[in-house]
Amino acid sequence: MGNTDKFLQHVRDHLGEYGFTLKRGRGELVNSGDGWRAAGYFCGDTKIIAYAGGGTDWLSTLTHEYAHFLQWLDSGAVECRRDGNASNAVEEFLYNSGKLTKAVREAFRRVIFFERDAEMRARNLIIAYNLPISIEKYVKKANCYLYSYHVTMEYGLWNFKKSPYSSSSVLRNMPSSFRSRPDLKCPPHIFAMLKKYY
Repeated sequence: MGNTDKFLQHVRDHLGEYGFTLKRGRGELVNSGDGWRAAGYFCGDTKIIAYAGGGTDWLSTLTHEYAHFLQWLDSGAVECRRDGNASNAVEEFLYNSGKLTKAVREAFRRVIFFERDAEMRARNLIIAYNLPISIEKYVKKANCYLYSYHVTMEYGLWNFKKSPYSSSSVLRNMPSSFRSRPDLKCPPHIFAMLKKYY
């Protein structure tokens, strides 16, 4: 059994202990059931982790979503509720053309903060299970994802016209280590670069 198979078995077993279901979609995106599609998602309420098995980065996506499960395990009910409320506020802003208030900005910051934690956990899982994922490339894509929230917040749009995650020039300009507070600011040159993709 290879490292990827061992990791998959571990994830299935661990999720099963807590009554979670692991769902693998066949395409490049999975349906959330709430009207949006994504490469993957974690839902503590429905106890589901889903990932798009047809995408080229399916293992990275699964690792990230499993990291959210580990966050869920480590967090108390109050913390989970706060994170959930922040995610809901961001979704409400994006999908219902809401107003960018101070509360919405704080919600974005909280989402970026816990997404950074998930990305760091995912990087550690890649190392621990010796998964066939380039650490440097993973961290650069993770930073691209984290900084994208700043553009999303300012423009009220989530979907890219063209994805920056597959752009070699974008990834080349991303840090190869995690920054301490990406929730507080996005470097101007990165913001300008990502803005072109919206």
